[in-house]
Amino acid sequence: MDELQNFDFEGNNVRTILINNEPFFVGKDSALAIGYTSISFRNALKAHVKNKYKRECQINTPSGAQTMTVISEPGLYQLAGQSKLPSAEPFQDWIYEEVLPAIRKTGSYQAKPLTAVQQLKLTNRAVLEIDDRVTNLEDTMRVSGVQEQQLRSAVNSHVLQIIGGKKAPAYGKLSSSVFQQCWHDFKRYFEIPRYGELPRIKFDEGIRYIEAWLPNTETRLEIANQNAQGELFD
Repeated sequence: MDELQNFDFEGNNVRTILINNEPFFVGKDSALAIGYTSISFRNALKAHVKNKYKRECQINTPSGAQTMTVISEPGLYQLAGQSKLPSAEPFQDWIYEEVLPAIRKTGSYQAKPLTAVQQLKLTNRAVLEIDDRVTNLEDTMRVSGVQEQQLRSAVNSHVLQIIGGKKAPAYGKLSSSVFQQCWHDFKRYFEIPRYGELPRIKFDEGIRYIEAWLPNTETRLEIANQNAQGELFD
C-alpha cells in the first residue's frame, strides 16, 4: 500500500491511496466533494457503491490512524454516476480526465500548491475529525467506578424512602423485589444489560431517573398494606 495522497477539488480535500497499484479513494472525502453531507454520505456509499468496489483501510489522520471506507475507481463512478447533485458530473470528469491519468503516469497526483484558504479548510476538517472522535468517545464511555457507587447509593436511598425505611414492616418482605424492580426498569429505560454499562454522558439523567422512579401500582399498594398491618400490631 503506497503513501496517502491528498488533492483538491473545488476546495474539498480528497485523499487517495494506491493498493496493489490500484487507486482507491476515501469514500467520505469523495461523497463530500460530490455534495453529500456529513450525515448523508454513509447512506450514499451504502446505496450506490457495490461491496466489491469498497473496502476498509487504515488511514492516517492528525488525530491518529482511523479505519475508513475506501472505494475503487468503478465504485467512484457508481457513487458519482448515480447522484443527482450538481457537482457529481464535474467531479467525475475531473477524476477521469485529470487525476487518474496523472496517477497512472507518475504513481501520484501532482496537485497544485494549496492556497491559504484551502490549507485552512484542511485544518478545519482535521479539527472536525478530532471533534468527531472525542464526541464518539464521550458517547460510548461507560460510567466510572465512583459513578457506579453513586448510582447504587441513589437507588438504595430512594427505595428505602419508598418502603418507609429499614424498620418498616414492608422492608423485610418487599425490599428485595422493589430493588429488583427499580434496577430492571432502569436498565430497560436506558437499554443496557447492567447499570454499570450506562454511558457516562447519561450519568446525570440516570440519577434523575432514579429520583423520579416509582414501583408499579400493585407494589405500592402492597407496601402500604404491609406497613398498615404492622402499625396495627404496634
